[in-house]
Amino acid sequence: MRRIIAFLFLLAAPLWSQTSQSIDASETVVVAPMLTLSKSQDITWGTHFAQEGDVFSSTTNYAAWLGQTDVGNHLSVVVSAPLALNKQGGTGSVPVSYGATSAEITNDIIVNRFNPATGIPNFGPVGSPGTFTITLGKGATAADQVTVHLSNAQRGTYSGLITLTVTVL
Repeated sequence: MRRIIAFLFLLAAPLWSQTSQSIDASETVVVAPMLTLSKSQDITWGTHFAQEGDVFSSTTNYAAWLGQTDVGNHLSVVVSAPLALNKQGGTGSVPVSYGATSAEITNDIIVNRFNPATGIPNFGPVGSPGTFTITLGKGATAADQVTVHLSNAQRGTYSGLITLTVTVL
């Protein structure tokens, strides 16, 4: 019995005389870039006659988007714009053209006009407070405008979609 008690005592007692131990645990966090984008204005061409020929966007009639991202981010912008507006409920289309500098991105610090056909591969860094605006067709010169060509168009309603893609780099 003494041997059993002595053996149990040895099992309960630490084999080494340690006063402290340490071991690491890791911590991981992923911070994703914040990006929001919303459309704030459409190009509204209104009602026109085919005889008018070309109709232009203006400083009041243009497409616009508002966005927000983290301060310091760089952005890539791609504009997918139709080359023609298609007739609703029928066949036919009217051509649309975009001036060489008809797109613009600004964040109140940097203003950059660019060709919507090529987009802008790297805009930034975005300054405080992290907001930016992108417009298409807001201008007073042909290079800064969007043009719908109505010559020889048949009566009807024509429409198309402009898709804006913004990516945080």
